[in-house]
Amino acid sequence: VWRATRELNLSMSAAYNRAKYVSFTEAQCPATFGCSSYDRSGQPLPRAPKFSFNAGFDYSTAISDGLKLGLNGEGIWTSSYWTSEVGDPAGIQKGFWRLNAGIRIGSADDRWELALIGRNLTNKYYMLVSNDKVLSYPGNYGGYFARPREIVVQGTVKF
Repeated sequence: VWRATRELNLSMSAAYNRAKYVSFTEAQCPATFGCSSYDRSGQPLPRAPKFSFNAGFDYSTAISDGLKLGLNGEGIWTSSYWTSEVGDPAGIQKGFWRLNAGIRIGSADDRWELALIGRNLTNKYYMLVSNDKVLSYPGNYGGYFARPREIVVQGTVKF
């Protein structure tokens, strides 16, 4: 985080993650593989992207003696990752971007604030977890996705 000016903060982060199974020789076999177990040694862990990147800003300034206005934005990139616990290639989520932003107005003494917040403004549907559907034919997968675009009005009062 860098405070560029009294009103503006800039932030950025990056991560490299090399999470993998060191030794997992008797892993559960995906239904489409037609085996009872297989060796997943060296494969990445589920929900562990290799790279992620985040950059954002927060700007806040007085607009009168008693009011201040704020704006913020954030871009988040995540590389591909496995969503399947059993390592089925059908359960790979490709890399994606998400954008978040907000505008807020409040008292100069921070006693109250009213904000309009946008999350996942790109409306990216990305999978968190996938698995074989129970009592179904092999290769029929189900999954759990992250929340779609959200627009939120938030009020805050401090006592």
